[in-house]
Formats: sequence, structure tokens, C-alpha cells
Amino acid sequence: MKFGSVPHPEAVDFTLPPDPEATTRFLSQLPAREGAPNFYLACPAWNDKGFVGKIFPKGTRQKDFLQHYARHFNAIELNSTYYNLRLENLQKWKGETPAHFRFCPKISREISHFRQLNGAEEVTRRFCDAVAHFEEQLGPVWALLPQSFAPDRMGVLEQYLKTFPKGILCSVELRHEDWYRNHSAPHEVFDLMETHGAVSLITDVAGRRDVLHLRLTSPTVIIRFVGNRLRPTDFTRIDAWVERLKHWFDQGLETVYFFLHQPDETLNADIGAYLVKRLDEVCGLKVPGPRLIPKAEEQPDLFSGF
Repeated sequence: MKFGSVPHPEAVDFTLPPDPEATTRFLSQLPAREGAPNFYLACPAWNDKGFVGKIFPKGTRQKDFLQHYARHFNAIELNSTYYNLRLENLQKWKGETPAHFRFCPKISREISHFRQLNGAEEVTRRFCDAVAHFEEQLGPVWALLPQSFAPDRMGVLEQYLKTFPKGILCSVELRHEDWYRNHSAPHEVFDLMETHGAVSLITDVAGRRDVLHLRLTSPTVIIRFVGNRLRPTDFTRIDAWVERLKHWFDQGLETVYFFLHQPDETLNADIGAYLVKRLDEVCGLKVPGPRLIPKAEEQPDLFSGF
């Protein structure tokens, strides 16, 4: 994520802003949740070779990466569908993962970038028909809209959400700065998403603190967390998110998809392990997470004392 890099990250204020009034209102209207909330932890890819020896056993073959990945994470931010979508791949991936695992496909670039949602009803229907092959393992689909998609395209976005196929959760990431400036656009666009049941996507990244809007629009939320090579601020930021999530869970939020990013994606295993530990400590929420393989020098000597 290009805007994840800043010249002086130590100068960035990583404090989470308070919940906006609309989020407080939304949470107050949620029905009481039955049972524990759902928490899905995802990386942007499962084929990172750096996972071998870190969370995958040494010698793991690339064709087995997904099966091993699914033992440590219970979701995937599926970016490959942005470029290409082949049914045989979807069916293969589904067959290699357990029933509780979720795929979160990125909407194709033909829809988000080439057409910019305009006149995209038919190609969106085909996309959704394809990803529906994940069946119960399908999480939200999400569109990353180009930087040029500004508030003057509000009508296009409204038409797109209005005609989006029912039964599939949709999320949209907006990057044009005017969506977040101090005028009516932020209120209108999130009200629009709430009206159509679109999932709010919140990005926590060093270079664009304005996109950290904390506006909830459905009982499900996606958080994209962009870290900074496991510097201390990565861990304090995770601590802050766990506290905020506890508040949201206590108010009835049902489901969180937490997408991890690092400049070196192998480090997602480290920060992911810390995150699930804190979720257990603060929220009493036990979720699957990365189990790091101890380094050789840290392994106990089974023959010491003989």
C-alpha cells in the first residue's frame, strides 16, 4: 500500500479518533447478538515464501501453502480476483480449506477501474455468480475505487449499490480526499452505504489518517491495518483496536474482518499472533491465529541434564 510509507512515521498521530455520532446511533439500534462475535483474520496472500519456517513447516511445498495458511488464519483478502477470476481456481481453493474459512474477493478491475462502477450491472452479476461458488465460505466482496472517483460520482455509487446482487455483502473503499473533508460528502456517502447494507471498510495507515473514519454501516466491518515493520507503534495501535473492538462487540457488532498488511508481508504472522493474544486477554475472544515456530536457538534441549 503506497500511502503506508511516510518519511517520518514517528511523527504520525496514530490515535484512534472517537466514534462519530452516526456510529454510536447505529450501534444503539443493533439487536442483541446471540453468542460470541465472529472475527476473521486475513493476509493479502497465502503464498509468501517467508511463511516457510515461520508458521509453515520447513520444506512445505508451494502447492500446499493454502492448506497450511488456513491452519493459522481463517480468512484471506483475495486480491487475485481483481486481475483474473477462474472458476476452477475458486473450486480448488474451496476444497483446500475448512468450512469456517472465508474468502473475501476483490472486485475486478473492469468494474472498479475500467468502468468505475458505471454501467457495470451485468459484469458485476457475472462476478458475483462466480464468487458464489465459495458458497458458505464467501465473505464480503470489496471494491477499491481509483483515486479519481470523487464525490461528484455519488449518483454512480448509489446506482451501483442499489442494483448490487442480493445475498452477497459488498464493501467499497474510497480514496479521493474529498470523501473525507469537512462537508456533506462523508455523511451522505456513509448514510448511503447504511441504507443499502454495504459493509464499511476502514483503513488504518500512516500516510492517510483521513481514511480512518470509524463509521459503521452494517453489523459487519472490514478493517485494513497497515503496519510498519513491527515497530512499537504497530503493537500500541493493535492494543487500541482491541479496546475499540471490545466496545463495539459489547454494543452488538456481529462480525469483523481484520486484513493485515506489512511492508514485508511475512511479518503479518508476528502481528497477527499478537492480535489474537490481545483479543483473548481483553475480549475473551478465542480465534484462530498464527502459531510461530520457535527459532532453533530458542528450542529447549531435550537432552540437557543427561
